[in-house]
Amino acid sequence: MPRATISRDPDPRIAATGADMDYSDDQLMAVADARYLMRRAFRMIDTEARKVELDPLAFQALVQLIGIPARTRQVGELAVRLDIPAGLVSRLIKDLEAVGYVARLPSPEDKRVTLVRITEPGEKLVLDLYGRVREKFRTLTDDLDEERRVRALAVWADNFSVSLSTVLERS
Repeated sequence: MPRATISRDPDPRIAATGADMDYSDDQLMAVADARYLMRRAFRMIDTEARKVELDPLAFQALVQLIGIPARTRQVGELAVRLDIPAGLVSRLIKDLEAVGYVARLPSPEDKRVTLVRITEPGEKLVLDLYGRVREKFRTLTDDLDEERRVRALAVWADNFSVSLSTVLERS
């Protein structure tokens, strides 16, 4: 297994994107807290998926299907949403289809295109898992006080060029 190396020479790509900016200790703490909360959250989601013998990436595919009103996507769209090759999506879909969580169907517009639709059992699984995960997320509040959680969320909102106040106003 290759060892990770840490270079003392700054990466010019990082320097060009703001590494030379001045960050306060509070800002750096908020970044660290944001990464900590997101890492814990994703680990909780993955653990709950594994408890029902579901690959975490397969669960994410189901989330991407339930997250669209038609509950249907093209394989290529799923590949983009999951940020993985279409071949891997096809394998995930094959496994999910074998247990009845998705169904494949031809596109009415283009018979060469395969659509994937989440089934009722797949929807139920996602909603059940989501409910369990939400309860576990509440345990994250023990690690950071509300002010630090708000600042961590503000970091994530800022990463996507959205202010936290805008997120709160629209939610």
